[in-house]
Amino acid sequence: MSLADRPRLEPVGGRGRSYRVDELRSEMPAEDAVILDAYLLDATISADRVAVELTAAGYSISTGAVAAYRYRVLGVGKRAR
Repeated sequence: MSLADRPRLEPVGGRGRSYRVDELRSEMPAEDAVILDAYLLDATISADRVAVELTAAGYSISTGAVAAYRYRVLGVGKRAR
């Protein structure tokens, strides 16, 4: 049986991809979430630095998770065409 013959897979929970950044935002106090948003939108702060700061504050996250969220969700780092 090929993949074309199988039923299409639907996301679990009815929503699209979930991101670790969204999970952390729901766990943290509102004032920390505001600071996180500012860090994520500031292209002069590297994804590595954001991940280090979050980990130091007790929120475990990788640099790649931060970079992917910035690029895919916020559009930070995308080239204008």
